[in-house]
Amino acid sequence: MALRFLLLLLPVLAACGEQRLPQLELAGSALGTTFKVAIVEPAAALDSAGLEAEIAATLARVDELASTWRYDSELSAFNREQSLDWVAVSPEFCAALAAALEISSLTDGAFDITVGPLVNLWGFGPDGSVAEPPTDEAIAAALVLVG
Repeated sequence: MALRFLLLLLPVLAACGEQRLPQLELAGSALGTTFKVAIVEPAAALDSAGLEAEIAATLARVDELASTWRYDSELSAFNREQSLDWVAVSPEFCAALAAALEISSLTDGAFDITVGPLVNLWGFGPDGSVAEPPTDEAIAAALVLVG
């Protein structure tokens, strides 16, 4: 009996899945990957080309500020700095750094902005991919630089 009910219900459920609200999708490349933004029931007056340009410009600015893959990003320049003196940074970079430090504090260090050496060690950073998992010694050496 339950099987018959299920077989009768399947076409109804399938039809429900086909009813979709109007959707606008914007897609592109940024930050070394791709993105897709879906807007459900967009307003008729929405300037989709303008919105797409604004999204691309915003992501490009984030890339300029915080990309670890770009040598010329503000974050890369900050990370290369060896001096213990004050370093000039943009207001956006300063705000992002302050927010990251606050999140680190709120999570008791679970969110750690100094994790770069481990990220690189596992092949997810700008140093590129690795063929083998890191050794225990390499992990221990990287952990000295984290936190």
